[in-house]
Amino acid sequence: GLVNMKSKVLGQRFIPSPIKSSEKIVLEVLIKTIRDLINKNHIKAEKIVGCGIGVSGLVNQKEGILVFSKILGWKKIRFKEFLEKEFNFPIFVDKDVNVLTLAEKRFGVGKKINNFICITIGKGVGAGIVIKGDIYHGKYGGAGDFGHIIIDKDGPLCYCGKRGCLETFSSDQFIINKIKEALSNQRETIIKDFLKKKEDLNSITVDTVLKAAQKGDVISKNIFQEVGENLAMGIVNLISLFDPELIVVGGEGVKASELIFPTMLKVIR
Repeated sequence: GLVNMKSKVLGQRFIPSPIKSSEKIVLEVLIKTIRDLINKNHIKAEKIVGCGIGVSGLVNQKEGILVFSKILGWKKIRFKEFLEKEFNFPIFVDKDVNVLTLAEKRFGVGKKINNFICITIGKGVGAGIVIKGDIYHGKYGGAGDFGHIIIDKDGPLCYCGKRGCLETFSSDQFIINKIKEALSNQRETIIKDFLKKKEDLNSITVDTVLKAAQKGDVISKNIFQEVGENLAMGIVNLISLFDPELIVVGGEGVKASELIFPTMLKVIR
C-alpha cells in the first residue's frame, strides 16, 4: 500500500504471496509491486520517505532479514539489503504481528496505552508486546513467539521441534485436523454439505468449518470453542507474565470471533 504522512491510503495492490519460493523470486515480485504502486499513483520516488515490510516468521529487524518462515516457506530473505539497492529510500522489516501492534499503538485502541499485547490468530499464532510505549523485540527479535509456548507437554509434535505448542491447539490447521478426525470417527456433522466433492476432505478449509458452525453444526461449533479454551490458557500465562493494561486479538481467525471469544473470555475470567 502507498500511504501519505497523514496515514491516508493513496493506493493498494493485492497479490498472492509466492509461497515456498527462492529469495530471488520473492524480491522480484516485491520490487515489481513497489514500482507499480509508485508509477500508477504518479509519485516521484524521491518523495518517498521509507518502506515498511511486515512478514510472518522470525525476523532480524536490525539487518532487515527474514530468517525463517514456516507458513510462507521462506528463509534468509534479505529484504533491506537488496531493496535499498533498488530504491533510494530506507527499508524497515519486522514481524507482521509487530507491525500490526505498531498500528494499534499509533492509530488504534492502544494509542493512549503504554503496556499492552496484540495477539494474532489464524494460520499461525503470534503476539506483539508493547512495554513503556515501545515494541519489545527481545535480544534476537524472537519476542512474542506466543504460538510456541507449551500448553501440553505430551501434546502433538510442532514444526518447531517441541511438543504441545499453543499453535498446534489453536491455529487453522488444528481446526481442519479436528473436523477431519470427527469425520474419520463417523461423527454426525454437516461439513460435507459445504464441499464441492463430498469425499474430497483435502478441500476442507477453516471457512468451510466456519460455515458449518454458523449453520448450527454442533461438531464445528465445539471445535471453535475448543480453540477459545486453548487460546485462553495461553493468554492467562501472558497476563501473569506481563500484567498488561489491554490485550488486543486480531488476525484472520477473528472472523470466527462469535464462536471463539465467549469461551475464551469465560476461561480467562
